Amino acid sequence: MKSTSRVPLFVLFTVLVGMSGFCVPWAHAEQSGSRSSVETFRVGRLPWGLTSDGENIWVRSSYDDTVTKLRASDGANLGTYRTGGTGYYLAFDGSNIWLSNFYIAKVTKLRASDGAMLGSFDVGQFPGGVMFDGANIWVANRDEDTVTKLRPSDGVVLGTYDAPGGPWEFAYDGVNVWVTGYWRGLLSKLRADDGTLVGTFAVGGLPQGVVFDGSSIWVTDNFDSVTKLRASDGFPQGTVTVGSVPVDLAFDGAHVWVTVENEDSVKRLGRTKGNTQERCRVGHGPKGVVFDGTNIWVANVGSDTVSKITRTSQGE
Repeated sequence: MKSTSRVPLFVLFTVLVGMSGFCVPWAHAEQSGSRSSVETFRVGRLPWGLTSDGENIWVRSSYDDTVTKLRASDGANLGTYRTGGTGYYLAFDGSNIWLSNFYIAKVTKLRASDGAMLGSFDVGQFPGGVMFDGANIWVANRDEDTVTKLRPSDGVVLGTYDAPGGPWEFAYDGVNVWVTGYWRGLLSKLRADDGTLVGTFAVGGLPQGVVFDGSSIWVTDNFDSVTKLRASDGFPQGTVTVGSVPVDLAFDGAHVWVTVENEDSVKRLGRTKGNTQERCRVGHGPKGVVFDGTNIWVANVGSDTVSKITRTSQGE
């Protein structure tokens, strides 16, 4: 483990780009009228991954090798910190932020309260997705077809397990870890306690984002669609077309949200049928998306911004 001191780059007041986005109900949606508003805030260059610590949103800026902490209530910039390397994803473990560093095969641990760097830990080659399952940190090692489980208290590796197809992003269903296999159109299900590979399911195309909604697993195909599978056994429950280059997913407790990169939009999908109910125009090239318990946040890689989507009426 390598420990270094905190390296805050700057702290700014809120940089509100403006109400530059908008949301509209989709054709054939069950209810009419816009139910969301969009605010946009400036961050570092090429923002990609997002996580919430319950009060703040953390944004990974892949070009700058930094992470920015925004206050969720108003988007105020509370600090920007070095990440220790270039990467795309991050996760919160209840006290600390974990970031994968793609080119140096490490994950970095930052203290969430002040951004202090607490350590850097070895994982597999080209680590992508990072997830906290409530007990341990999981890292997807794309070019080794493995995932690594680490103890969050000290970064000790608890196990490295097979996950075929170029593992990239994670979801957790309370018992099992699900990871997309980007290069081979696969979704793998591993038992969280011991890493046993329970099953591998063909989901087609280039699967990237994945989320659990309480009973089903949703997966994006970077071509144009989202697939829903039953979490208990991986049985396919349907595939819906959502637009050109869907990337990431979030679940707000009632609906699934998907970023659609080539349309500069985020779409709210019905939980039952996956039908598009609302489309929100955000910045250029939306990638990561996260739900903070109240609002949806989106990283716009082509605009160097994040968008905050506030629901004004829940609807169905």
